[in-house]
Amino acid sequence: MSEQRVDMPNHAQWPTTTLENLCEVISRGKGPRYVEASTVNAIGQRCITDKGFDPSLSRPHDDKVMGGHLIPAGGDVLLNSTGTGTIGRSSVFDGHGNFIVDSHVTLLRPRNNQVDPRWLNELLRNPRFQRHLEANCYTGSTNQLELSRSQLMKASVPTPSHEEQRFFAHILDTLDTQIQKTEALIAKLEKVKEGMLHDLLTRGIDENGQLRPSPEQAPELYKESPLGLIPREWECQTLGEIARILHGYAFEGEFFSDKPEGKRLLTPGNFHRNGGLYFEPGNSKWFTGKIPSGYVLSDSDAVTVMTDLSPKTLILGRAVVLGEGEDLLHNQRIGKISLRDQSVNCIDFVVLAINSQKFRHQVVAEATGTTVRHTSPERMMSVKMATPPKAEQLRIDSAYRATKTKIHSEKSTLRKLNYEKASLMDDLLTGRVRVTPLLDQAQATTPA
Repeated sequence: MSEQRVDMPNHAQWPTTTLENLCEVISRGKGPRYVEASTVNAIGQRCITDKGFDPSLSRPHDDKVMGGHLIPAGGDVLLNSTGTGTIGRSSVFDGHGNFIVDSHVTLLRPRNNQVDPRWLNELLRNPRFQRHLEANCYTGSTNQLELSRSQLMKASVPTPSHEEQRFFAHILDTLDTQIQKTEALIAKLEKVKEGMLHDLLTRGIDENGQLRPSPEQAPELYKESPLGLIPREWECQTLGEIARILHGYAFEGEFFSDKPEGKRLLTPGNFHRNGGLYFEPGNSKWFTGKIPSGYVLSDSDAVTVMTDLSPKTLILGRAVVLGEGEDLLHNQRIGKISLRDQSVNCIDFVVLAINSQKFRHQVVAEATGTTVRHTSPERMMSVKMATPPKAEQLRIDSAYRATKTKIHSEKSTLRKLNYEKASLMDDLLTGRVRVTPLLDQAQATTPA
């Protein structure tokens, strides 16, 4: 079979080898027979994720119909083989459980004691190899893409020794461990943040900077209210007693642009369901027409979503305080929140309260519409919330902000780790950086 060299630098002058020679099996699975329950599960595209193999996304296959099915073994590399957005994604099968491979996945079994599966998987994931797949190995049209097995087998790549591959895999495992620990810490902090918000908005922080004891621990510190027990110093008020909400302007669609010209519109599509705003080419609009007076938002303005995007987006009522440099237009599906008396209340605390599960549940419950839910300033302003004195509002906001800052810092670390991993993996795969010195050192310190 003729070879097709992958456009990948070979600084180490390694021999080039086709995938056909690197693998003893390159084969695609076949269609499963799904059942309600079974001792065997079918591996589909969903199981091959960016973070590795996920068995929880497999589906039960009839274990009485096993003839001709492809059964994976530990160390096999699984490659998604159909569909825009999923084709080309790969992971190493961990060997745990009873599985077959379905018809949308190609299995690559590395030659024993010659090819390390972790090296092979990282090779497949490399952007250069992904470009090769796209240019040479895919057939069909958009959303109907298929991976050609014969073309895949022809792909020829720079191939270090098995020993060097294994050392490469050890480095990869070390980096992945750091990344996984950071991801786990972020997940833990997110849960802490979620629980903290509930405690801060129901128990508050006393003058000593400590979370109040719960009502069960110190009932004398609480009083009854329409919202249940709240600290004695707090009040139960409607949002309308604290703030006003104003609709934005229905800007004329003929002046909308997908290019960064004019002024950017703030729309419900810019609100992230987990909080904050985000702007990408797919969710950004600019307005190039004449702007009416009073509809330009600026730093520190607070806004909330009045119209949801769909029943599944869960952003109705979501509120944010605009950050520095977010100069945006206030459209009709966004409400601008302004305090009636800034000496009594803190806008950051009010936004925290609006984003609480209890408050937003009421907003959604009273919304109109089925396919797309909608609320109004009047409905939102009728929702009750518990409000402490302003000094305590500031303490609550400060405590919550400290946790968010910690999460932001860990996410920044995670981005840095992922970037460093991608850069180092490319250096190692192309031989720009060699593991040979480290390998020689390891061998020199190994007892004879």
